[in-house]
Amino acid sequence: MQNMIKIAVLGGDMRQISAAKVLAENGYSVSLWGIDEVFCKMLGQTPCNNLNLALSDCSALLLPLPVTEDGAHLFCPLGSEGHRIHLLEILEALPQDAFVLGGRINPNIKQLLTEKGLRHADFLSNEEFQIKNALPTAEGALAIAMNELPITIAGAKTAVIGYGRIGKILASKLKALDAEVTVAARKSADLATIECNGLSPLFLQINGCQNTLKALTKGYDVIFNTVPVRVIDESVIKELSPSTLIIDLASAPGGIDRNLAQKCGIKVIWALSLPGKNSPITAGKIIAQTVSEILETGGHNL
Repeated sequence: MQNMIKIAVLGGDMRQISAAKVLAENGYSVSLWGIDEVFCKMLGQTPCNNLNLALSDCSALLLPLPVTEDGAHLFCPLGSEGHRIHLLEILEALPQDAFVLGGRINPNIKQLLTEKGLRHADFLSNEEFQIKNALPTAEGALAIAMNELPITIAGAKTAVIGYGRIGKILASKLKALDAEVTVAARKSADLATIECNGLSPLFLQINGCQNTLKALTKGYDVIFNTVPVRVIDESVIKELSPSTLIIDLASAPGGIDRNLAQKCGIKVIWALSLPGKNSPITAGKIIAQTVSEILETGGHNL
């Protein structure tokens, strides 16, 4: 059933195509631009050949995650050279009353949107989105571990640093796969929860050379980091076993000095944007759900 709201979905990867498909199935009028037809057909979608036509009379604009990689042009990894367009050109062709949504909108673009008087929202800051997105991230991390380790997850000695959205799901899934699981966290309430869930708690404290993560240098097969600060420092790296795999899920700058780790023979995989790489269809559905909720509330749920 059509709800008369037109959404222009521009650029991005398979997540954008999946989101466009779900939004269309939920009754929105959707115009898709910035992705080559061969990719759109994979999900039964048809792209619009003209940007101005795609933006014409739209009530909302869905930009990709990330919106841009160079700070100026639309992120179009699945598009052609003709799709490489400056974001300012898009905004100038956009109806003044359109609601602009995107993921990881940098400050300069936010300022530009504000100056043009365009309502906007970064769905990456939506709490429900972050919770739902933690699942494909955790599953993607597990997939990497399974591919990289010479042993099964069952029986493996594993550690998760951080007990936030991703850390909780990841630790739970590791336990379900019969791994030995240690979880490092700062809060006493989290440590109590970790213990009650049948996991081994480790108090996370970093004070100069006194880093409690040194406990993870004793024969761990894989360590997953979710904390976006350098928690695995030199004092830990130099004592790690060369056979220990580090999977860093944290955003820049990451949780470990990768150059030092490489010099010490430690393999580190900095695994960013796993939902888009491992589960783009599911990730696109999550984006579509979040966009629908934001539009229905006018952005008041952010």
